[in-house]
Amino acid sequence: MPAAVEPTGESVFTAAEVPAILRLARVRDHRLVTKRDVDKLIDQHIVPRPYAFVKNSKRWLRTRAIHVAAAEFDLRRELPIPAVRHQGLRDYLRFGMSELWVSDNVRINLKGSIGRVDTAIQRYKRLMGMIVVDPNVQRGEPVIRGTRITVHTIAEIARQGAGTDEILRDYPALDAEKIEAACLYADAHPRRGRPALPKGSTEVLRISVDDVDRRWSERR
Repeated sequence: MPAAVEPTGESVFTAAEVPAILRLARVRDHRLVTKRDVDKLIDQHIVPRPYAFVKNSKRWLRTRAIHVAAAEFDLRRELPIPAVRHQGLRDYLRFGMSELWVSDNVRINLKGSIGRVDTAIQRYKRLMGMIVVDPNVQRGEPVIRGTRITVHTIAEIARQGAGTDEILRDYPALDAEKIEAACLYADAHPRRGRPALPKGSTEVLRISVDDVDRRWSERR
């Protein structure tokens, strides 16, 4: 039996970031994967400690835990029996085996899935490098590097159905990768409170009669 592999020197990501990485890796049904699905992998001990851990009230996953998450979604049809699939994935984590031993005669190679995840992680890191959080810019809202355009403004426009070309017409300082980075960041870091209005939107300002009287008194 091979020796257990210690998870040293691996990159770590929050559970909220993992769905974005899996989308970049194009795992099966990647558009349907949510943070709740990732949490289930941890809760069901498919990804045990120390490959998943809690720090600062957030769940974090190491790179090999994300390999397991990708394989879990990719292999559900080929290995429909959860117990068999999960045992193989635990063996991968414990021993670093790149093959899933289903039986003495059946093995599934994980190298393709692992390679896609590793490539996706590098791309995710590069895209996130396009996002900046500076307390002196837009009151600390995350913005796209080199601009004052907030991430959530672009993500909200995209969610409303605007395509890349349409967004670029309104925001020529951006490019397709920066739009993708904004959408990925917004998915992994949902905004708390009331979202910002997209460019060109209008809003009815609601104030009370007392506010009008007070402002008028201040002017006089």
